[in-house]
Amino acid sequence: GLNTQDQLDVSGLGIQAIDFSDGTVVITDLGNDTQVTIDGLGSILLTGVNGVGTNAITAADFILAS
Repeated sequence: GLNTQDQLDVSGLGIQAIDFSDGTVVITDLGNDTQVTIDGLGSILLTGVNGVGTNAITAADFILAS
């Protein structure tokens, strides 16, 4: 719908909010793109997500494990 934010579902990987502060999940601004690296599992490249304004990626952009 309008004004909704897309989310990446990483709940099946056991990722929790703490993983963003302890370095398990690292979000890197690459200029025009953003890379999400999950320690031991690989990375996701978000092409065209430049990290500016509504394109900034935070832990709120993920569906986490409970």
